[in-house]
Amino acid sequence: MVQSGQPLLAHEEPVVDHGTGKVLWKLTTKAPLRDDQGQIIGLVGIGRDITARRQIEAERDALLGQLRSSEARYRELVESLGEGIATVDAEERLLFANPAADAIFGVQGGALIGRSLREFTHPESLALLAEQTARRLRGEGSRYTLDIIRPDGERRTLAVTAQPQLDREGVFVSTLGVFQDITERVRAQEAEHEQRLFAEALRDAAAAIASTLSFDEVLDRILAEVGEVVPHDAARIMLVKEGMALGARGRGYDERPPSEPISALRLPIASTANLRTMIETGRPLVIADTQLYDGWVVHPQQPWVRSTAGAPIRAKDQIIGFLNLDSATPGFYTEAHAERLQAFADQAAVAIENARLYQAARDHATALEEAVARRTAELQQANERLRELDRLKGQFMQQASHELRTPLTNVKTSAWLLEHGKPEKRGYYLATLQRDADVLHGLIEDLITTMTLDLGRMRPALRPVDIGPIADRAAKSRAQLLADRGLSLHLAVAPDLPPALADPRLLTQALANLIADAADRSPHAAQIAVECRLQTEPESATEWVTVSVCETSETPASAAGAGLRLAICEELARQHRGKLTVAGQPGQGRVTTLWLPKG
Repeated sequence: MVQSGQPLLAHEEPVVDHGTGKVLWKLTTKAPLRDDQGQIIGLVGIGRDITARRQIEAERDALLGQLRSSEARYRELVESLGEGIATVDAEERLLFANPAADAIFGVQGGALIGRSLREFTHPESLALLAEQTARRLRGEGSRYTLDIIRPDGERRTLAVTAQPQLDREGVFVSTLGVFQDITERVRAQEAEHEQRLFAEALRDAAAAIASTLSFDEVLDRILAEVGEVVPHDAARIMLVKEGMALGARGRGYDERPPSEPISALRLPIASTANLRTMIETGRPLVIADTQLYDGWVVHPQQPWVRSTAGAPIRAKDQIIGFLNLDSATPGFYTEAHAERLQAFADQAAVAIENARLYQAARDHATALEEAVARRTAELQQANERLRELDRLKGQFMQQASHELRTPLTNVKTSAWLLEHGKPEKRGYYLATLQRDADVLHGLIEDLITTMTLDLGRMRPALRPVDIGPIADRAAKSRAQLLADRGLSLHLAVAPDLPPALADPRLLTQALANLIADAADRSPHAAQIAVECRLQTEPESATEWVTVSVCETSETPASAAGAGLRLAICEELARQHRGKLTVAGQPGQGRVTTLWLPKG
């Protein structure tokens, strides 16, 4: 200062207090003292103790350093947090946003700053945002959830904690918001909620369709309940039979013409791509857009179907049908729909199988009832037949005793005449004896044959036979009898007559007896006609091969037949699974017909 001649103004300098040894700070102002000639002759100074002030300033600097350090740490903390932090002004413009906020909103490099929060808010949440802003302006804090739309179009859900920032006078400055992306948690909660609702709906639907065992009602209830599980415009059930998917039930198609009964729908599985895929994989199938699905069969009655979901109906490891849902909206169905539909279809399969088993049990019970009723009727008929056989047995015994007594009496008479009669008539007596013995022998043989058949010791060997030659042999076996009575016989066999089911030997015997019985009833010189043809029974429309013996009787015919020969022939007819009928008018002769099954 002496050299420069310049004053020293407000200079701070440390001074040691010699008494205490402490360093004190002085604020001094010094100036040179000059004489009249302007020469520096001394110094003039004013000093002030500023030790306290320097201490205060030192403390202030330390506090400022700490504040700057704290701010740095706070900024580092804010920028490293996973939660988004932002400040928003009264017009909902973003003033500050940390990197986590940028990431949550789907932007980079501080692109949120200066933009309006409303740009990112989902339309459904705009009213909520306005309400929350009003609360901040009133100095209120709150917690809420907000849905946003990222620039890429993805919707996200945020959990927000917001507090108003006020100045010393309590005037709103900004809103400090801390928010977290809870989209996945919300989706998980929604999925859990939907799964719970689905489980309840599936339980209720399964209970509804299982509450009946009527097959038709089960199908109707399946279509009524499936809408509680998977939405649709129309639904149908198709059942598998011999490689075809046959329409069993439908709902919602009649409201969308053109339409036809679902029962008219018949799809070959091998050439229907979506059905074949479900058969091969055993899995449900979703066709998001039928126009983009290779192999989609456009049914002329259902051109409106644009999206469809199908699930196989499985019972005992076999696919017995399909449950299909249709929508007129392209892209309507997703894999989640398919999984739900399969779960429902599995429940439906149980109900369908139970209904089928119940129906089978009912059908079996009905069949058993019918079989019991039929068997009871057969037993009643058998009892009636037995009673009739008992009656016929008595009648047969009477007829047999009468028929045997007459030729036996004649044999005895002829034998007596041979011994006591006129010698010149011995030839006549002998011929009469021979004839009556032959008749008696034939009756006894017929009787033995009938008894043997009746006792089951001999069964007819039934086989297809030509009836014409058998009738001819039977006629020739009675040629002598016809000649002795002066009778003629005419045999007529229809052309192209089918074979009859018969035992040739026994049938020959039966026809011979019918001819002999007709000969016994016919007057001298009469004609007996034997006709073989095919006849249809009016009551049952059954075709039979018949042999009719037509005679001109001197006595009227009985409806039950007459004589031992007819009784024998009736038994032979029964053994041949046929029957014997007698028709005629008094004085007009009669027709005895043997009915035989076609061979």
